[in-house]
Amino acid sequence: MAPSFATASKFPWACAHELSWATRQRRIVQTLRTLDADVVCLQEVEFTLWPEFASSVSAIGYDGVRQQTKHTVGNALLLKRGRVECLRTESRSRAMIAVLRRALPNAGESAAQAVAGAGANGVSGGSNGNGLLWGNGGAGGSAGGSNGNRLPPHLGQTVESEMDGAVDLTPLYVANVHLEAGASKFSERQRICQLRSLLRRVELQRAKDVAHGAGRPNALSPSTDVCGAALVLAGDFNFDKKSPQYALLAQGSVG
Repeated sequence: MAPSFATASKFPWACAHELSWATRQRRIVQTLRTLDADVVCLQEVEFTLWPEFASSVSAIGYDGVRQQTKHTVGNALLLKRGRVECLRTESRSRAMIAVLRRALPNAGESAAQAVAGAGANGVSGGSNGNGLLWGNGGAGGSAGGSNGNRLPPHLGQTVESEMDGAVDLTPLYVANVHLEAGASKFSERQRICQLRSLLRRVELQRAKDVAHGAGRPNALSPSTDVCGAALVLAGDFNFDKKSPQYALLAQGSVG
């Protein structure tokens, strides 16, 4: 997406008008309106242009959540307002992890408000009084809202909605990644390390929810508790099906 990457030298067949950010942003928004997806994962987002882009997609019903990083280009999520809400996010150097669930009627804050102020490795909580968004508010890089230590509902819990009947509150874990590029052995090892680190962080996010749901706040549950989590892994992986990275995801090992 980043305009700094959409140059004439990389795309010599495209004219300047087609490569301009104004043209591409308009077409991206048109495509998003047509697709009407609940969750959209974006890579190579240029953060200097993020406020403008977030405003454009807000007009068609999306809340934007960007990766918290020192880099000027990174990942972001778009969440369809009224369908999905963000419980918290965690930013890594090459990935953004988000814990989502179905939105409840009158859920309060937007996803963008919920994650405002999260640190580079932090977890953010919302400030709405109904406790739909939550945070620990501790010293380990977490930012809790004014609702204190409200915890998410037990995994698999449903609530009754006058509009939609039973609403499933099971968390969905979304990992939006942009792994190391390049064909060298070093780049290959980097991608393996990045994937292993990412999967471990997703496990810890899941374990946190299971521990809280079982009445064990501030303590991680056993690793077996991560089984059965709903996970979406999306992004720019920079590898193919013959690679050891694919084997790691498909088989659990690179051997």
